[in-house]
Amino acid sequence: MAEPGDTEFPNIRHMQVLCQTIHLGSVSRAADLLNLTQPAASQGIAKLENELGADLTQRSPGKITATPAGLAFAARADRAVELLRDGAAVARRAAGIGSRASAQHFVRNITAAQLRTLIAVGDAGSFTVAARELGLAQPTIHRSARAFEAVCEFEVFRNTPVGIDLTPAGQLLLQHTKLARAELRQGREEIAAITGVGRMRFVLGSLPLARTQIVPRAITAMIEDSPDVQVRVVEGRYQELLRGLREGDLDCLIGALRSPAPADDVAEERLFDDHLAIICGERHPLARQPMVTLEDTLAYPWIAPPKSTPAGGYLFEALRIEERPKTPVRVVSSSLMLIRSLLTQGDFVTIISRHQVAQELASGAFVALPISLKNDRRAIGLTYRHKWRPTVAQARFVEHLREAAKLATQTRP
Repeated sequence: MAEPGDTEFPNIRHMQVLCQTIHLGSVSRAADLLNLTQPAASQGIAKLENELGADLTQRSPGKITATPAGLAFAARADRAVELLRDGAAVARRAAGIGSRASAQHFVRNITAAQLRTLIAVGDAGSFTVAARELGLAQPTIHRSARAFEAVCEFEVFRNTPVGIDLTPAGQLLLQHTKLARAELRQGREEIAAITGVGRMRFVLGSLPLARTQIVPRAITAMIEDSPDVQVRVVEGRYQELLRGLREGDLDCLIGALRSPAPADDVAEERLFDDHLAIICGERHPLARQPMVTLEDTLAYPWIAPPKSTPAGGYLFEALRIEERPKTPVRVVSSSLMLIRSLLTQGDFVTIISRHQVAQELASGAFVALPISLKNDRRAIGLTYRHKWRPTVAQARFVEHLREAAKLATQTRP
């Protein structure tokens, strides 16, 4: 889910020098703590400032203090380094080795290039594809991967018949590394907000229901409010989006909630309750009938959502359509574009969220059949990481999502 450039890490040692200098108020004391010379420490901070395009420290009587940009970035860098340290610790435990001291060794010796290699290979499942993504030769990626494993002191990459897979320990380390990358991306964006140079971004995972009303309204409001913010919307299956959220590729996920929360590291926020309806097109033979039963719809072809979706689960578990002597299901899809076309062109019937087809219901293009459904309520809301600390711009977009959800409930068909 990452875009080109998202895989960039600043030099890990330079970030540590910055954080310790700000904490201690002295470059020399930070250099001593990190076993560096003072010139090397000062040079590291200068290189980091050049890379980030902002002054991060300033001299004041008797000490060095952080600029607003330095304070913002140092907080993110501290968190990123801590995530890398925690990732090394849990990965080493999963590999059956290690200690906290070994995790410290990992942070002291790892390089930004090796972290980029881990992410690229972990996402691509191939050294060849990863090399292409990073614009490097394949032997360079191989050497970086082997050097990375030497620092880790456990196996990270494993050959499979279809490519390269990560070991369980490697997967844990990948998750923490991508979360560290997300913190650093936020740090860069906070610098952009302070300096007025650069862009801020929100990466939203969106399930089908929210795409028709809530997300467009929130984006429109956000762009009017903050024209320097880019909103990237990622679509996909729930499990794919959840993984992207947990690894930091997504900032937030909006759609039907899976209560209880699907993992310990994410939280769910309910925005409103949605209801399902059995829908057909305006020219369907059942569209004008005042009394319709579920049995009546079985004479027509059904479009069924996949079982893994809330609507699909309801269709197969509550309505038990699969247990009919002859199933009416002829199409299985969650594509709203396909469903719209089929309902318009033929005598199809489907079950879908009222919010998802609110415009068509309001215009009369679709008709909600008068069939009572029990226990069809679904909670719609936001899912985000427990420890996610949004930037000011990200927090503002979340508020726009909440307001758009309120408006959607007020205009329910």
